[in-house]
Amino acid sequence: MSEAPPSLAARNAAIHAAEARFRAGAASIVSLVLRRAHGGDPVCLKLCLERALPAGRIPPPLALAPDLITVAPRGPGGILTAGA
Repeated sequence: MSEAPPSLAARNAAIHAAEARFRAGAASIVSLVLRRAHGGDPVCLKLCLERALPAGRIPPPLALAPDLITVAPRGPGGILTAGA
């Protein structure tokens, strides 16, 4: 027969202990990944970019140039004319 699964409280205690150990070393892990990314490590670069620019989200609109339709002067009948 197999062992009975650990109680829910015991499992939660183990999870909390593992999370605490991870939190204690998280700053050094992030620091190491950033140093390696700056050094050109492709895996670390990918990790950083995945966090900075997550896929699947709508990118924010970029206002690199003014909207020519609203800025361009219009002549009679709404026809675009050469600049003023």
